[in-house]
Formats: sequence, structure tokens, C-alpha cells
Amino acid sequence: RKRAEEALRRRTVELEALQETILNLITPHDLNTLLKTIVERAARLLNTKGGGLYLCDPNKQEVQCVVSLNTTCDYSGTILKYGEGAAGTAAQTAKPIIIDDYRTWSKRAAVFDEDHTSLAVLCVPMIWQGRVTGVLDVFSDLEDRCFTQADLELLILFANHAAIAVENTKLHEQSKKEIAKRKLAEASVRKAHDELEKRVEERTAELIKAQDHIIRSERLAATGQLAASVAHEINSPLQAITVLLGKMKMENEGNKELIGDIDILKKAFSNVRDTVKKLMDLNRPGQENKQRINVNAIADSTVALMKSHLKLNKVKIETDLSPKVPDIIASPQQLGHVFLNLINNSVEAMSGVSKSGTRWKERAKIGGEISIKTKLEKDSIIIQVSDTGPGIAEEDLDHIFDPFYTKKKTMGMGVGLSICNGIIEDHNGTIEARNAKEGAVFTITLPVNKV
Repeated sequence: RKRAEEALRRRTVELEALQETILNLITPHDLNTLLKTIVERAARLLNTKGGGLYLCDPNKQEVQCVVSLNTTCDYSGTILKYGEGAAGTAAQTAKPIIIDDYRTWSKRAAVFDEDHTSLAVLCVPMIWQGRVTGVLDVFSDLEDRCFTQADLELLILFANHAAIAVENTKLHEQSKKEIAKRKLAEASVRKAHDELEKRVEERTAELIKAQDHIIRSERLAATGQLAASVAHEINSPLQAITVLLGKMKMENEGNKELIGDIDILKKAFSNVRDTVKKLMDLNRPGQENKQRINVNAIADSTVALMKSHLKLNKVKIETDLSPKVPDIIASPQQLGHVFLNLINNSVEAMSGVSKSGTRWKERAKIGGEISIKTKLEKDSIIIQVSDTGPGIAEEDLDHIFDPFYTKKKTMGMGVGLSICNGIIEDHNGTIEARNAKEGAVFTITLPVNKV
């Protein structure tokens, strides 16, 4: 009776230890940690020195050692064919093996010939869903230790639970990999979508810009032709009237009052003649001879020409002209006209009325500042003319280069920027206007290799 009670007590202790061990395996681990924990728990459960764990590869008909605990040397990575050694035999037969003395066992694998620490060995297959997925073994180095049937049953029970834990962990890690892969794929798709969307937006903006450019060019051409035709009709009688006024002045030299009136008329007709010339220029922006010039030199000479006018209006001008800007083939008169027009417009803007309706000079005691910058960007020369004025009203930005479009109440007929646009287009370039934080910015792009 006492022997039976002792056996029952021992069995209870073993089952409690098994339960604790299995609960530990259920706790989440990465696969490598779990495999090592299985061998450590198995050795502790059966009170042995160490053990090992092999994973099966049914396609290659072999097992590979993945954990080697307290052995003479580390056997991790060792491969045994099915039927070779204790682990290979257990994997092939799906049956457990009890070995009392491994040193004299006939199926001993050659790789373990130098290992004399393993005496008694207990080796069991790890079975999951009817398949052998691995092999678990424990060994004792004590001369008087032999494994019993109870030890075998205990290790088989543990090994089956261990097999489940291993497969669950594999599935979990595979799921994590799949999720990570899916997230990476989703991120790649999102990135590709964002890039495509950005490219579509950029392309759409380019198309809209190109369309606006074409419309503007067609409008300028049509208006220029009409204006030139009207100007031609005006020019002939205007010349005749100017000649007659000169003749009348000569014939009436003694009549000072009449001479004064004639001078007033001649001045008025001179202004009309200037207006006619501007109308003619709308239709012939590219008739000036082109030659090798430097944009920086044109900018400097225009600034020098405007020096007195700028000083009079208390406008400070700064230049930042890149020495990397190369010479190009262009019309110096026409580009000079563009610089002159943009600078003059800035002076007028900073001397006139702001977008809010107040006089700009009343807001700023000084006239303001103009900045001219040039730089080489890839195969293009970039010219930027900016000021600290009131900027351009938003509703005017889309029409600022249209012929005869002007908001000036006292001067101008709205062809200055149209002529500038025609000149830059004739040089295969572009001109754009925008508002900065303070003031307006005009950007001219001239291609180096296309002019």
C-alpha cells in the first residue's frame, strides 16, 4: 500500500510539473526561444542533465538539431538522415526509444562517437496532426540511471503539447511575416499611388499652364494683328497732320499764340505716335536683330539707365546676378525693354495705390525696394524681378499679360506686359507673375540652347 501511495504521490508531482511546464510553453515566445525552453523544461521535468531537439524535413527525409543542451559539444545544425541515430529512427518510425547505455547502442550515429556523456537516453517523436514534426530527447550521465515506462509516458505527453506550441508559434511568426509583408506592400502601393497622384497633378498643372500659354499667345497674336491694322490706318493721316503742323508753324512765325497752340498739338500728336508704335510692336516683337549678349550686362545697363528715376521715387534696387549665366543669342534692345518695363511697373506700383485702397507711399514712408536676380538652372537662365509693393490683385493674375488689360486710371493702355510676353516668347522663353509675401514677383525663363 505504501508503495502504491508513493507511486501516486510521485505521479501527482510529475503531473503538476507537467502542467506548469505546459503553461510555460503556452506563454508567447519567438520560435528559437520556445525550442530552447522546451528542451530545458523537458530536462527539468525528468530530472536529467540535458537533451536536444530536432526538426523534421519530410521532403529531404532528414532531421536537423536546433537545440543542444549541456552536451559535450554544440550539435546545433547537425543533420541526420531518417533511420540514422536515435533521433533519425524516432522520426522515421514515429515511435519513442528508450536506450539504457547509448555508448553501446548499435544504431548510434557516427557524429556522436566522441560523446561519452550520454548514457541513458529517452527519445520521443513530436507529433502534430498525425505527422512527426520533430524529435525530443533527454539524456542522463549517471551510471545507475535508467528511464522507466512512466518517464516515457510523461515525456510523450509533454512532447505532444510541445509540438502544438511549436506549430502555433510557427503559424504566429508566419502570420506576423505575412502581416509585415502585407503592410510593406500596402505602403508601397500607397507610395506608388501618392507618387502617381502627384505626377497626375503636376502633369495636369503643366497642361493647364501650356493651355493658358497657347490661349494667351493666340489672343496676343489676334489682338496684335488687329492693333497693327488699326495703327496702320491711323499712322498715315497722323504723319500728314504732323507735316501740316510743321508747315503752319513756319508760315506763322510771328504769331506767338498760334505757335504755342501748334506746339501743344505737335506734342499731343507725338504721344499718339508713341501709342501707335506700341500697337505696331504687339504684332512684331521679334523684328530686332539678335546677337550674342549677356543677360547680366543687359540688367546692369537698364538699372544704370533708370538710376535717376529710381532715386526720384526713393526706390532702392539690388541685383544678385550669377556669374554662371552664359551668353545667349538674343535681342539686347528687346530684353532691355523687358527689364525697363518690369522695373518701371514696380516703381509705379510702389508709388501708387495698394490692393487695400490706401496709397502705397502713405503706408511706406520710403518708395520701396526692387530686386533683380539671375541664375543658371539646368539648361535655362532664370531671371527674377521682385518688389516690395502691394502685389497684384488675385483677379488680375490670370489676365495681366492680356493686351489692353490695365487697372491704371491715369496712364498706360495695358500693352506693356503683353509686349514683354511677346518678346520673351519670341526668345522661346516664358514669363510668369505671382505674389510673394510682400510685393509681386516676375519670373522669366530663357532656354540656353534654344535661342
